[in-house]
Amino acid sequence: MNIGGAALHGFLMPALEYTFLKAGKAMTFDLVLQVQFIVSMFATLFCSISMILNKDFHLIRIASKVLSMACYSLPYTPFDFFRRY
Repeated sequence: MNIGGAALHGFLMPALEYTFLKAGKAMTFDLVLQVQFIVSMFATLFCSISMILNKDFHLIRIASKVLSMACYSLPYTPFDFFRRY
């Protein structure tokens, strides 16, 4: 599914550019930003709605508690480097 989504997103901008080329219109930077914004908003809405339907938002809180406790049990963390110097 990730590979399919990446392929679809990679196909979207060249297809849009080809469409604008055939229509004889210029593809501006503003148009590219608008398309990227719309794609990102639809991806966010799609993922948020699926997380609501699957009741996954409470798992974020549980995972953060588990990972914060696991950080103290590790013998070495990346932050120990800054504490020594």
